[in-house]
Amino acid sequence: MILGSKEIKILLALGAIILIGVVSYFYLYSSPSASNNVIALRSCNDINPAVATFTSSEPVYLKNNDSSVHTLTFSSGDIAMAAGATMELKSLLNYGSGGTYSFDCDGVRNAGRIQIEGRNETEAAAGVSFKELYDDSMTESQKKCAREAFAPDFDDVYKGLSAMKEEARNKFAACVTAQ
Repeated sequence: MILGSKEIKILLALGAIILIGVVSYFYLYSSPSASNNVIALRSCNDINPAVATFTSSEPVYLKNNDSSVHTLTFSSGDIAMAAGATMELKSLLNYGSGGTYSFDCDGVRNAGRIQIEGRNETEAAAGVSFKELYDDSMTESQKKCAREAFAPDFDDVYKGLSAMKEEARNKFAACVTAQ
């Protein structure tokens, strides 16, 4: 069977439509995860991940991969997510002190939950992070005490990725007091 130019054009058009459909599907329904700080909303019953944990130093984004607008209700307010929109949730989440934030989606109760691991008690009481104290307020000898007290976790504590362990905090306080 030999195809004429009309049939070839129809096949090419169908192929293009199928290709556009496949690319659109993978774009709209890709699966971002909490590892890249994106929570993907495909529908109010399909949120990935439905329960996500972040540190207080990480921004949290919500991406609406659905073709519909969705209204998300947090205790601090409502947001309307346009189809395809991505939004940072900083205005709705208290990054500094942390907490658990459940949200509803178009009336679906507790459709998702976001856990922000906050600053440790010392940082929260001081109102500044360990990194800010270290960079702006410590003498070189105090910085040395901090590096020794929090080893081998110093980098994670400095970046806000790990809480200060009580034993290390006490060792640091003793070192600074002894100076």
